Amino acid sequence: MVIFCQIYIIKIYYYILKNFIIMAKKNNKPIQLSLFPEMESDEAKLQRLELKHEELAQQNRNLQEENAALQKQIAELEKNNASLLKKAKAFDEFMQSRSLFPISIIAKNFGLSAKALNKYLHEKGVQYCRGKVWFLYDTYQDRGYTGYGWYSYSEDLKGRPKSRAHMYWTAKGLNFIRDLLIADGLFED
Repeated sequence: MVIFCQIYIIKIYYYILKNFIIMAKKNNKPIQLSLFPEMESDEAKLQRLELKHEELAQQNRNLQEENAALQKQIAELEKNNASLLKKAKAFDEFMQSRSLFPISIIAKNFGLSAKALNKYLHEKGVQYCRGKVWFLYDTYQDRGYTGYGWYSYSEDLKGRPKSRAHMYWTAKGLNFIRDLLIADGLFED
């Protein structure tokens, strides 16, 4: 009877251990061979703690590498930000400037001739020509896009200098022309 009980107890332990291993594999949990963790040996505890320490050390190394990469990225972004701030400040100053630019200089910046740019602006309904002087249509007249200047070009028969009005574009007008050209696909930013 004693032998029978021992065999029966061994079979019970076998089925318990077998089910325990199946459940552990199903749940992707490590198999703990000790049925009673509180009775775990000091050596097993030490191994478990060493594994946990290695995992934490690896996580720490990974976090340090991520942190270093992020710090590098932050430094690059701060450098780019400083550069963009300088450009934005220069652009703001340019836009506030009272300087006037002839159409020939503006056209050259966009890879066009003055004649082609004037024709384009006329076709877009921005400007019209009277005599030899260009004027903005009323829609655009009071937006601060242009200014007028006078220039002398020769003398008449009596020796008096001749002069003519000439339309010049402001920085705001230059930006307006740029936006028109970009919208029509004639210039890429």
